[in-house]
Amino acid sequence: MYPGSVRYEAQLILSQPVSGLTLQTPEWAGSVINVRLDGCAVGHIAFPPYELEVNEPLDAGAHTVEFEVVGTLKNLLGPHFCRQPLRNRWSGPNAWQDPVPHPMDGADYEILPYGLLGPVRVRYGE
Repeated sequence: MYPGSVRYEAQLILSQPVSGLTLQTPEWAGSVINVRLDGCAVGHIAFPPYELEVNEPLDAGAHTVEFEVVGTLKNLLGPHFCRQPLRNRWSGPNAWQDPVPHPMDGADYEILPYGLLGPVRVRYGE
């Protein structure tokens, strides 16, 4: 039910300089991914094809890439119990109405996952 963000960090070890790279995050859940390279913001990933081109040359050696996946307030504020199971990230006014009372133990909460749900892919420029 955490509404914040989660940050992932990876090291890229380049054996030779590259003219840039493309970062793909095909499997993730959240509102946006903020991307940093060696501590500097380089862009955001939010829409298909869920990739970011970094057109800056990189020297050989180690580089740090950070992906900050930002969640939403849905898990914190709800709706936690819906008439119909959410089929996507959106809910409407009727989602707040529930004719059947639910126990408050949280077992029936409908929450969305957030984070990187699969591996990040990296393509290097020449």
